[in-house]
Amino acid sequence: MSSAPIDIPLSSSPSSSSLSSDFDLYDTPPSSPTPSSQTDCECCIPELDPPSDKPSTSPRAPPTSSIASSNFFSVVCVGGGPHGLALAARLAEDRPAALYTDLEHARLSWLRKQEAGKKAEGRRRSVKGHWAARKLVEPTSVVTGLASDGVEGESGTTIKVFDNVSDGWMGKWKRFFKRLEISHLRSPMFFQPSPADEDALVAYARRMGKEDELVPIAGVVGKEKSKHARKKGGRKIVGQDTAMINERLREDYFRPSTPLFNSFISTELVERYHLSSLVEHATVTSVTYGPLHIEGQSLEDGFTITSVAPDGTTSTCGAKSVVFAVGATSTPNFPPVVKEALGERDEWQLEGRGWCHSAAFATEGFEFPSGELGRRIAEGRQTSMVVVGGGLTSAQISDLAIRKGVSKVYLLTRGPLKVQHFDFTLDWVTKFANLSKMAFWQEPDLATRIRNIKAARGGGTVNPMHYALLKKLEKAGSLEIKTWTQLTDVEWDEGNGQWKVAMETLVPDAALDERLPAPREPTRLELEIDYLVLSTGSAASFSTLPFVSSLLATHPIEILDGYPAITPDLQWDTELPAFVMGAYAMCQLGPDGSNLSGTRGGAERIVRRLGELGIVGEGQEERKGRSTRWDEKVHRSSGGGGYFQGLEEEVE
Repeated sequence: MSSAPIDIPLSSSPSSSSLSSDFDLYDTPPSSPTPSSQTDCECCIPELDPPSDKPSTSPRAPPTSSIASSNFFSVVCVGGGPHGLALAARLAEDRPAALYTDLEHARLSWLRKQEAGKKAEGRRRSVKGHWAARKLVEPTSVVTGLASDGVEGESGTTIKVFDNVSDGWMGKWKRFFKRLEISHLRSPMFFQPSPADEDALVAYARRMGKEDELVPIAGVVGKEKSKHARKKGGRKIVGQDTAMINERLREDYFRPSTPLFNSFISTELVERYHLSSLVEHATVTSVTYGPLHIEGQSLEDGFTITSVAPDGTTSTCGAKSVVFAVGATSTPNFPPVVKEALGERDEWQLEGRGWCHSAAFATEGFEFPSGELGRRIAEGRQTSMVVVGGGLTSAQISDLAIRKGVSKVYLLTRGPLKVQHFDFTLDWVTKFANLSKMAFWQEPDLATRIRNIKAARGGGTVNPMHYALLKKLEKAGSLEIKTWTQLTDVEWDEGNGQWKVAMETLVPDAALDERLPAPREPTRLELEIDYLVLSTGSAASFSTLPFVSSLLATHPIEILDGYPAITPDLQWDTELPAFVMGAYAMCQLGPDGSNLSGTRGGAERIVRRLGELGIVGEGQEERKGRSTRWDEKVHRSSGGGGYFQGLEEEVE
């Protein structure tokens, strides 16, 4: 067995047989053999108990760790961002929207109120079309039976969350939005992590009277034409027929303000499910799997998680399962000429004298503007800055710099400045989303899926609102957008405390107006600038995450262009009860897997599988009397099967 992950570039992708996953049957791809799955020949195996869904255990070896029972959890989640929050909330919600319709929710809510002896309060408000808005019912202790101190809650599930930024939920997210002074999210209203209701954010905005904090996503919603009208439409007039969303869904396509979204997260998830005490501010350094000795309990296989607190204190805990809910931000990208100019440095370094990477805006202690740039602005001197990158973050940083007093900003993109509403194309979020995702999920080869993901996301883009803002700044003379441009030389002048940069612009023939002659030579420009910002993103590299190296050594899995080849349940393999959420799960969730829109779907798949393994929720005995139709409904809620299966008759 190999002791290292199998890293396969897309140019030499493996055969579909080694990575196949049939979405309709929801089978898991074959995994590499591990000691826990090796057996003798069939004739040598004694008669055993009936097979179980629980993960198989390896032959008993001396325990590698001894864990106090109060420090052993059902689930440990690495990452306290929106994906980790979606997982914790889903574990606490026993009636998720993925399993219950609006009418079923309304009936269940009424029954709960009657059982508790409460009367419905407040007037009815319209949320979705003609349906009456339901106020989310305060969950009972059974629903929120999660605990973080090792003592089982009512549901028998304990959970602990590690976050390397803060001791609260979405600490990095909130810090990044605050530093960049982002007023509104890019996402529409239904991109949110609440498991109780897909329209929870719409209902919350109306219930709190915050509709004035919503910004419409222009040019997306319009009157839908029938096929007959389209055939009779004749010649298409420029500027018409561009809307892709039907008018009845207009209320979904607004962008919530940052304060509204933060309030929603705090009230409808953290407070509603009592999740505030689950997050610990610590950096996970190692995760291993093997026999554990739990004080007062029998020996069992589990995970040992080692973490380091901000003060340097090292601690260890154990878990039955672990979930990696981290973003693909581990290895920041640097243009080659900039990397050479910076010389020897720590690869995790995100800022220095006169420069920073955009990821630095989410780090503790970072200030912008600072150093020579901040001093020159305070003195009223002319300043200039170069921002490299063509995504939304580069546009936000350019706008922030001008508002902070930078005299001139140069925005460099190596291609055209692409404009679209979201990180991915609209056919993944409109009424055609099911077609796009079904085509994606039915593709058996994961390498092909990753290529499809890159095509759907298409690199960095800006939304129409920020594009209009950039053009306004460019017209005012404070911004210069240089497309099809790359840095060719970068040098730091120690004496002046400035950068000497050289750039080259070469527009390809295909991008030029046919009426204009193509430039025979590239256009070159040299500048002296005060600050350099690299908004060039980060490389997806799962194998370089320090806390997964031990698992990759003992349980190797294929790595495709930086992404792990996980199962459709987002599980490491069929044997190891480790799971992946967010950006590194896009090969199963689709191109929106790393965004807010991928939070609920990822959490649903993982919680479903944890239930099958008996790690959370009801166990094997409790599930014996459950109907096949219910199992199909749960299976469908996490992305498997199809609604036509629900029409099949159960045959005794």
